[in-house]
Amino acid sequence: MEISLPVAAFVEEVSFNLAGAGARDGPAIDTRDWSGSTMPDYGDGRKSGFPFLDGALLAPGNASLILQYAVPTFPIVEPIALTFSNFQTIGAVAGVWTPFSFRVTARFARLRVVDTSGAANNGIYLVAFLRGA
Repeated sequence: MEISLPVAAFVEEVSFNLAGAGARDGPAIDTRDWSGSTMPDYGDGRKSGFPFLDGALLAPGNASLILQYAVPTFPIVEPIALTFSNFQTIGAVAGVWTPFSFRVTARFARLRVVDTSGAANNGIYLVAFLRGA
């Protein structure tokens, strides 16, 4: 019997504050497995593929939403050691909903929100979820 996971198996909904030019990193997303494990799963329940990461960001001040991809620096350790670099950046205008949709094509990815207003950016709201197609 195969267990199907919901389309949005990964959901993040957060509200947070940033100091001027501050940064917040979201969770790392392991696209090898819908359940989010970081080590190989050789069972029948493995869900692989490259999902879409959808969501919206609302920031009182200007901000950047950055999708970062990672490469393992020492892949045999658990938890795995990752080195992240920027892949795509979207500018979020102050007080306006900024939708996003990324096709996550890397093994590991994370979202990063960086303040670009230069002042305290309090009450930022971010919601993100994975979908299959």
